[in-house]
Amino acid sequence: MAGVEFEKYLNGAFGEMSCHFDNELRADERVHHSNQTINSELTHLNYYIGASSYQEICRNTENIISEADEKNPPKRVRKDRKVSFSLEVPCPPELEGTDQEGIFYQKVYEMYKKYLPGTTGAVVHKDEKHEYYDSKKNTMCVSLN
Repeated sequence: MAGVEFEKYLNGAFGEMSCHFDNELRADERVHHSNQTINSELTHLNYYIGASSYQEICRNTENIISEADEKNPPKRVRKDRKVSFSLEVPCPPELEGTDQEGIFYQKVYEMYKKYLPGTTGAVVHKDEKHEYYDSKKNTMCVSLN
């Protein structure tokens, strides 16, 4: 199974995504989510890899951007500057709900750190479903979470 959704974020949007990535805000019933498949009863199962919170992921990202700007100062910072991206990776169905699921996500994160050195953290969402393309089945599928 292979399926990855890639999305880039502007500087402002990155911070605004906290209602999606911050577990406390995400579980708050007063927060509106455009993704209607979020099951807030399962939000407590979500967890972070490489950081202890979404705020830490944001701080790490801001530090990397500052370091890059110091080394190679931009002539001007564009309003549409992309500062981050996310990759959604579904868990293989045969690992879903097993002890191997967490190991799978840890290994995915380690691979990202190796090949994408600016990786600042990951969020594993156990409370929502995502549509992805399964190349083995040659069709769109829905993740089990």
